[in-house]
Amino acid sequence: MGAHKDLVLPRNAAGATTEPSSVVRDAHAAGLVVHVWTVRDENQFMATNFRRGTDPNAKGDSFAESRAFLDAGVDGIFSDQPDTLFQAREEWLVNR
Repeated sequence: MGAHKDLVLPRNAAGATTEPSSVVRDAHAAGLVVHVWTVRDENQFMATNFRRGTDPNAKGDSFAESRAFLDAGVDGIFSDQPDTLFQAREEWLVNR
C-alpha cells in the first residue's frame, strides 16, 4: 500500500515527527507492504526535526528522515533523490 509519510510518522503542532503510528503494523498484519511517499532533500518537504536552517529550498537531513521511516518498518520509500535514499539505506543497514 502507498501511504503519505505523515500517516506513518505523524507530526505534532510544531511540525516535528512523533512516534510511528500503527499504519505499518496494521498493514503488515493484513499481509500488505507499505511504501511511503515522497522523501525529498529540500527543507520545505520535511518535518521540522529534519530541516537544516530556514531556507525552504536548502537541503535538509534527508538521511535522518529516511532512516526514521526505515526504523518505523516501512518496506519501501519513494524519493525524488534516489541517490540520497540509497546511501541512507546503506548506512541504515550497516548500523542495524
